[in-house]
Amino acid sequence: MRKVSGLLGALMLTIGVVSCGGSGYTTGTGGGGGGGGGGGNCAAGTFCMGSSSFFTAAGTTTLSVATNTAVTWTNDSGVTHDVTFDDPATALAVGTGSAGNIGAHASGSNQRQFAVSGSSHPFHCTIHGTIMHGTVNVQ
Repeated sequence: MRKVSGLLGALMLTIGVVSCGGSGYTTGTGGGGGGGGGGGNCAAGTFCMGSSSFFTAAGTTTLSVATNTAVTWTNDSGVTHDVTFDDPATALAVGTGSAGNIGAHASGSNQRQFAVSGSSHPFHCTIHGTIMHGTVNVQ
């Protein structure tokens, strides 16, 4: 009976992790996430995209940066996401890149920068709704 209850406990733990929509990423300050299904670290200054969440190296949904610092959004989850800012006009291009919202994609990285000190820039994924959200705070 002990083996059965131990096996049942392991099965329940596995089901709990899968049903919570785990991202496949681990937090840390290493390089970008692993290809395809995640499994890497979220780099500093980056929002990583899991199956249904944005998160930083610290495991939070908020990132504080200095003015005009490049912020990266990386999707290695294999799940299609977009990044829609509450005020897309404030999400400025980095170098020759694009400005404003980030279109739907299942892999790759995009950067934006923000010029106003003391400002806050909320965003979310329109595909997954406001439950998948984050904020860039400019110091």
